[in-house]
Amino acid sequence: MHSSLDDDDEENKPFKCNLCGKGFKLKGGLVQHERTHSTDRPYVCPECGKLFRQPTHLQQHVRIHTGDKPYDCAFCGKAFRQRTILNQHLRIHTGEKPYVCMECGKQFRQKAILDQHFRTHPRRKTVRVSSPFVQKTLPRNGLSDITHEVP
Repeated sequence: MHSSLDDDDEENKPFKCNLCGKGFKLKGGLVQHERTHSTDRPYVCPECGKLFRQPTHLQQHVRIHTGDKPYDCAFCGKAFRQRTILNQHLRIHTGEKPYVCMECGKQFRQKAILDQHFRTHPRRKTVRVSSPFVQKTLPRNGLSDITHEVP
C-alpha cells in the first residue's frame, strides 16, 4: 500500500490539468492524463487495428495476440498478462481480503465481489439532519429509522 503523504501534497504536483484540476509531479504525467479528456487515440495495435490513448494500454493489449504472460505467481507458477491481475490472484495464497462491507463487516479479495455483495443489503438512503454530528439512515420504505453518530 502506498502511504507517502508527499504524494498527496499539491505543492509537489505543479502541473495541473486545465479541465479537471488534477495535479502531477511531471509534465509527462499531465500530458498522458490530458488524453483521458480527449477522443484522441494515437496508439494502434499492429495486429488488429484497435486504438488506444496510452502506450501502456496498447502494450497490455498486444499480449492478447502474442500470448505473453510476463507476471508469474511465486506461490503456484501461474502466469498473468497484467501485474494487477497477478496481485489480485496472490490474495488467494495470502488470504488477504482488503475490501470490507460497511454494512456487515464481511471481507472480500476483490472490489467487484464486495460491490456485488453490497447489493444484497436492503437499500438505505442517508438524510442529513440539522446537527452536523448526527445522521439519520432510513430504509427505502421509510417505515423506521436509525440515528447514529457520524465521525
